[in-house]
Amino acid sequence: EDRYREADACLSAALRDCHPDHAANRRRIVMNLVPARLQRGRLPSLALLERYRLQPYVPIVTAMRTGNVAQFQACMREHRAFFIASGVYLLLERLELIVYRSLFRRVFVATGNTQLKLEALSGPLRTLGVTVDLDELECLLANLIHRRLIKGYISH
Repeated sequence: EDRYREADACLSAALRDCHPDHAANRRRIVMNLVPARLQRGRLPSLALLERYRLQPYVPIVTAMRTGNVAQFQACMREHRAFFIASGVYLLLERLELIVYRSLFRRVFVATGNTQLKLEALSGPLRTLGVTVDLDELECLLANLIHRRLIKGYISH
């Protein structure tokens, strides 16, 4: 089971207890705290990311806000070595589903319809340059529903 809440609490306590003069330690803590909070839907401010020189996280946070799947994927490719060296790559990789949720929510709000066809969701993905066939899109939706990231059901 995911223990992001516990990780958030422990890392927040570590950051609170870390002396302000120990900038490198504080940066390491924040580097791990940000993905734990992102998993819980808590987005950091851009000022925080700049303060700790964590600019590679900026496009990820922006993609999560806007639902820009292509931007998220490009950022993960571009900064892969940094994220792997930091030990957070796998945590960040799991955020892609949340980026899809953000995009699908925007589509839902824009259409105002509670019943959406898969084609209505694949259009915005194509606009972003993301190629997803309908079976893969259905699988994404099933995962979002299963993880309780969205409410709904799939009807054939």
